[in-house]
Amino acid sequence: MNRAILLACVCWLWLLHYNFNHGEVVLHRTRRTIINSTVLRESEKKFSVIRHNDARADTNPSGSNLQKMSWDEELGVTAQEYSRECIYRHSSGRKHSKFPWVGENLYVGSPEVAPRKILNTAITHWDDEKYNYTYDTQACTAVCSHYTQVVWDDTYAVGCGITTCKDIDVGDGEIWPVGQLVVCHYGPGGNMNQRQPYDMGVYCSVCPRGFWCENNLCTNRVGRVGSGSSLYITAFFAIVIAQAL
Repeated sequence: MNRAILLACVCWLWLLHYNFNHGEVVLHRTRRTIINSTVLRESEKKFSVIRHNDARADTNPSGSNLQKMSWDEELGVTAQEYSRECIYRHSSGRKHSKFPWVGENLYVGSPEVAPRKILNTAITHWDDEKYNYTYDTQACTAVCSHYTQVVWDDTYAVGCGITTCKDIDVGDGEIWPVGQLVVCHYGPGGNMNQRQPYDMGVYCSVCPRGFWCENNLCTNRVGRVGSGSSLYITAFFAIVIAQAL
């Protein structure tokens, strides 16, 4: 019996050593901080896109070349995965199969609320940074980089993830017992080359070739999450075809 116990202890110590050297102990410790691993529904993905586009369609001053955003599943996966880390600071080395640079916005709130509510709060919070930002001089009285990413003209793809975390470090030595972390990833990422986030002018007056104007935004994409009018168009043609048959 003693020999069996000794053998079990040796095996346990070996596994502990192996997992530690391969990072598994840290990974499991991270996972224990998760209270709720939210998986966004299609309606919630669409809502996040709509709220981003609302902000982009109502800039001050007006923007002549902002593109309409749509949901990108790969960005949604990377944003969700990083939210699961329960780390309230920007990630590094973000990658995407299509975009060489991926932008990132973070928000943490407490207590936990419904996904749509925390998404609305986060995007509104980022958009409200416009009151800190002066377009002409690019001066910023506080934080503005979340806002400038939201309204970055070239950005047309977004994906978000939400995780509710335990004992999350929100900075300045403050630990929240519960924090609902929102991560959104953007492609192509913004805040590049120290330029203004978009060109000032009449909405949609400088859309790229082959684009059209939809709710103050340039677009050439239909049928994706967040493109409500295209869904109605698709439904209309489906009805027409069905009646013809």
